[in-house]
Amino acid sequence: MFLVTLALILGLCFGALDDLPLLSPDEVPQHLRGYSIVNNYCWLVAHTSGKIGSTIVIDGGMAKYRLKVNETDVAVPDLNGHTVSLDLSQDFDVNKPKLTILATKAGNTTGNWTTSDAPVVNRGGMWVIGNDTIIQGGHFYTDNRINTSRWHVTKDAIPGYSMWRFTDATNKGKWHEETFHNGTEIMRTVSGASACTNESCYWLG
Repeated sequence: MFLVTLALILGLCFGALDDLPLLSPDEVPQHLRGYSIVNNYCWLVAHTSGKIGSTIVIDGGMAKYRLKVNETDVAVPDLNGHTVSLDLSQDFDVNKPKLTILATKAGNTTGNWTTSDAPVVNRGGMWVIGNDTIIQGGHFYTDNRINTSRWHVTKDAIPGYSMWRFTDATNKGKWHEETFHNGTEIMRTVSGASACTNESCYWLG
């Protein structure tokens, strides 16, 4: 139920930006390029999320950011390179949720993914193990505007299947690649369903 509610919350502003002028990420003035869904929140789709206690952790996906450029409100379609959390134990305004940045992915300026940080993907899977989150799989999105994003990965640079672990208390804002032994190599998949028990995690579809 909380995932359905979250999807509604993060989709409320979808129509609100449709009439605003659009800027590609590379058209945004340099001093405004630190935008995020925390400070420039409007809508987010195709992300992945998981619940730890009373907190939802959200990662990846595509967003539109509301910015003011030269005194004009504009919308910037871009990938979400931030891992954020939302505390459900407190009331919040659905139009201004109190999101907290847990990690910011490095990105690049050349279209080549760097193996030192987790890639930004759409419709991947998230597993929750204790207080840790693990992301895996997912789709690398391409679009004429988003192709100028610092998180965009060119087709020839898309990495193979990988898993990444985040532990808020010790990772200091970074995802770290997770290596599981005694497994077999698998293909990258998208849009499945994630679930975990106390002993195992599953990815279906």
